[in-house]
Amino acid sequence: MNMVIKFNSKIYPENVLKRAILDYAKIADIIVTKEGIYNFAKIRGVKQKEVSVVIKDEFANYVLGLTKKCL
Repeated sequence: MNMVIKFNSKIYPENVLKRAILDYAKIADIIVTKEGIYNFAKIRGVKQKEVSVVIKDEFANYVLGLTKKCL
């Protein structure tokens, strides 16, 4: 299952997304693509079935938390 989360780069810096991807590397494969002011985090290859139900929301919350720390 592929999931996509759209992040506005004016709010969520790219370096925060990169950090979150590294932190989630053992859980799923996540790549970021950029289109205009948006970064799209594509989540795939979730390692555990039960995690696939919540990973999209959990990853978005994690990025938000990292962003808050960087402000």
